[in-house]
Amino acid sequence: MSPNQVATDSYKGRSHGWRMIVLRAAGMGGGFAVVAALLLGGIVWWSNRPKPWSPTSITAKPTRLMMQQVGEEVRFEFRYAFTNHTKEEYALPSSEMGALMRRVPENGSLERMDGATWDSTTRIPPNQTIGVAFMVPYKLSEFNMSSAEFNMSSADTKRAAFAGHRLKEINGLVFFDYASKYKVEMPRNWDEPKEPERK
Repeated sequence: MSPNQVATDSYKGRSHGWRMIVLRAAGMGGGFAVVAALLLGGIVWWSNRPKPWSPTSITAKPTRLMMQQVGEEVRFEFRYAFTNHTKEEYALPSSEMGALMRRVPENGSLERMDGATWDSTTRIPPNQTIGVAFMVPYKLSEFNMSSAEFNMSSADTKRAAFAGHRLKEINGLVFFDYASKYKVEMPRNWDEPKEPERK
């Protein structure tokens, strides 16, 4: 074997060795990239996964029901004691991110209470109970009544009949906080609605 042939074979051997090193390094780098991509994807999915609804984070107990006539409307004020069972302060959502619904007596389905309002600045500290009021307006005109008819001498009878009829349509309330994914069951436990004292 000539010296030139030995040099060529030696060069081929070294070249083959470098190729193996480069291929192994590329394989390890590719494998690392795949593992890193999978880990990153898992972290992103975990942080953005759908949050389940919680029916126990916030609970409610009825405290009082008020009824008041304001112009051509009768407003029911459903007062509840909301308890925050979480470890963080809870803020009631705005009307865009929350909804008050009534439970329909006939079939137990839920129906949104149009026009319902509440104080969205209310904050409940962890493991504390705060009173919350939900205002629900009813236009007298939608029930073929006027303010004058509602205020006639038999007003007490008319008010009681009006309130009784409206309340028969409500078998408890449910409050949904779409941002926090909280469902708050608000059981019905009302007597006759109270009216503010007249001065």
